[in-house]
Amino acid sequence: MITRREALCTLAQHYDLSLVYELEPDRLEQLIDLALTCDDPEWRCADQTLLGFIADYIVGAGASHPLLRSSRHEQAVYAFIDWLLPQAELSENKMAA
Repeated sequence: MITRREALCTLAQHYDLSLVYELEPDRLEQLIDLALTCDDPEWRCADQTLLGFIADYIVGAGASHPLLRSSRHEQAVYAFIDWLLPQAELSENKMAA
């Protein structure tokens, strides 16, 4: 499981994400905290959709800061959300079926 500290370190190392964090630190931290509460891989699709709606206020066409209205920043945040959410693990039983 990813920790908050790992998430913050990862975004600090990515140019586009670090700019988002610089301009919208509170909103991005809230998004991270919310994503880290999503711990059931069965809900991954629904969680990803919900977090995407929230991200639309931070980046993309609906962003409050003009510099974050680019598709580049939107894609970076969506990829970050994808990385934060738990992956479904294939068990041996599922692979055998």
